[in-house]
Amino acid sequence: MTSHFTFVTNAAYGETPPTGMFMGAAVYAIVFNSILIVMAILIFRRRNFK
Repeated sequence: MTSHFTFVTNAAYGETPPTGMFMGAAVYAIVFNSILIVMAILIFRRRNFK
């Protein structure tokens, strides 16, 4: 299994990462961060910081 964010092998050989691999990593990052932000909003919505 390869990591979505591992472009080291491609860079070592002077290659650019394949477009599909790069786009997959970008979509994965956006979805992952969106889930974390939604979870934070749901958790902190009920808190009163006054």
